[in-house]
Amino acid sequence: MIRILFISLLLIPLISFDQNKRFYEAIDTSTVKFAEEWGASGAKLDVLNFDDQNYEGAILDELNKVRSVRNRSLFIQDSAYNRMCLAGMETFTKKYCGSNKFRDRIYRYTEIGIRRMQGVNKVFRVFTFSVSLIDLGSREYFYFDRRNFDSELQLYKGNTPTTRNPDNENYVEPIPVAKLDEQAFAQSFLKKLKRAMGGQDLQSKNFTHIGLAMRLDARSVRKRRTPKALVMIILGGKQTQKVKKQRPIPQNSAADNNPYTILK
Repeated sequence: MIRILFISLLLIPLISFDQNKRFYEAIDTSTVKFAEEWGASGAKLDVLNFDDQNYEGAILDELNKVRSVRNRSLFIQDSAYNRMCLAGMETFTKKYCGSNKFRDRIYRYTEIGIRRMQGVNKVFRVFTFSVSLIDLGSREYFYFDRRNFDSELQLYKGNTPTTRNPDNENYVEPIPVAKLDEQAFAQSFLKKLKRAMGGQDLQSKNFTHIGLAMRLDARSVRKRRTPKALVMIILGGKQTQKVKKQRPIPQNSAADNNPYTILK
């Protein structure tokens, strides 16, 4: 047991080293991919062929609708924020989008990433979370049936049936779990973001720029899991103090540009 614990402690720095290396490689090779805004409709999401950049456009349109209610300036897509979100989605694991435990680490990654890309909007807030892609309540039961292809996701409401024989008195007709439509997905995203902001006003004048990226959690599809999209979003601008007090970063330090010190 002691040997296993010792080996585990030795592996932690190596795992952190690899994470940092992949992050910096993703930052240096990422390109700007601005989403084109469009209004979400009642069309169902295409979960199996999830077009992240397309749905990002619908989300941005929804966010700017909220901004326009109080005549705030619409969010401008920031190239550094955009690249940082893409790099985050490429290198961050699912756990970064499901726990507040990694909040400070995500902030540090974002801070260094924006600086590395010479971003001009250095005052920011960053959020990561996941959004469900199916129309199902949090307390509703569902099951996965690998032998029933009546539903694209092979998810059905209720408990796993005891029989598949329609002539059996205990037979229950499977009810497929529906996918969210685009509008419901956008509203669910907005709800999650407001909760993550913890009371910070999305319509604040301090927010002027945005970066957004999301990807399908492939491991959540065609299993007894809720299909989800993982999300990273950055809101910010050039204001000081009001949104987020900037942390002092030493200049001209050897460790300052070392890609292997983020997690320390």
